[in-house]
Parts: sequence; structure tokens; C-alpha cells
Amino acid sequence: MPYSTVHSKYSGGVSTEADYKMQLIKYGKCNIEVPIKSVPRLLIEEVLNPFYLFQIFSMALWYWDGYQAYATCILIISVTSAVTSLVETLRNLRSIKKMAHYSCQVNAMRSGDENEVT
Repeated sequence: MPYSTVHSKYSGGVSTEADYKMQLIKYGKCNIEVPIKSVPRLLIEEVLNPFYLFQIFSMALWYWDGYQAYATCILIISVTSAVTSLVETLRNLRSIKKMAHYSCQVNAMRSGDENEVT
């Protein structure tokens, strides 16, 4: 539908409450949903990263070969790295969700009258 058609139809705003409700049903609310994954799911996705799979294989090989101290050191470093990455990912997702939930007052035309809407 061309802009001129939409503008001519709704230039005075939504004419009736019923028209407003139909628009709301048709288009829905203007919300951005940002899903936050659960901690176990994020942890599994992190551990399935090829880098950590390689680390697990290497540690198993080093334990089997008698390098327990080296393998334990790598294990501690890898777990610390995975937990740090998990915490940072959760922090970023929460920040994005907070930024997406922005609201402000706007002026809307309904039945020729200008109203403030949140």
C-alpha cells in the first residue's frame, strides 16, 4: 500500500476506539522481545565450542600420558574461562533486553484529538 494512501486514511488519527482495537489486533503492540537463554543451555553451548572440545581431548590425553599437573592446570584455566564467558554473555543479554524495553510519551491522534500515549 503506498504511503499516500495510508496517510490519507489515517491523517486524522484512529477514528474510533473499535478502529484502534482492530489496529491493535491486526498489528499487535510495538514490543521487542529479547529472550534470555537459561544458564545450563548457555553452558552447554559454550562447552560445545570447538576450542573447549579440543581442550577436553587434550586434557584426557595428558592425564593418560602422565602429565597430571599440566592437565589440571589447563582444566582450571578452561573452567575459569568458560565461567567468565558465561557471566559476560548473561550480562550482555540482560543489557540488550533492558535497552530494547524503552518507553516514552508520544502524541497520538484519536478521533481528531491529540492524546499522550505511553
